[in-house]
Amino acid sequence: MAAKFAIITTVANELIGSVSDRMPAIIEPDEYDCWLDRSYAEPPINLINFPYPTHKMYQYNAHLQVEDIRNQGPEMLNL
Repeated sequence: MAAKFAIITTVANELIGSVSDRMPAIIEPDEYDCWLDRSYAEPPINLINFPYPTHKMYQYNAHLQVEDIRNQGPEMLNL
C-alpha cells in the first residue's frame, strides 16, 4: 500500500520569502504529541498558523541544474 501524506503550507518567513510566499509548516519536536493527538475535534491549527522562525533555519545554495527533474544524485549538492 502506498503511503499517504500531505504537505501543509503556511506563510513564508523572511528567509523563504525571497523565493516564495508559502513554505511548509514546521512543527517543533515538543509539539509532535499535540499535533498527533486524535482526541481533538479538529487539528490544533495554532501550531501551523505562523512561519517557522527564520533564525532557526539555514540557507544553502543548490546546483543550478537542480531545477531540471532529470538531474538527480548527490552531485546536485556540489556547486
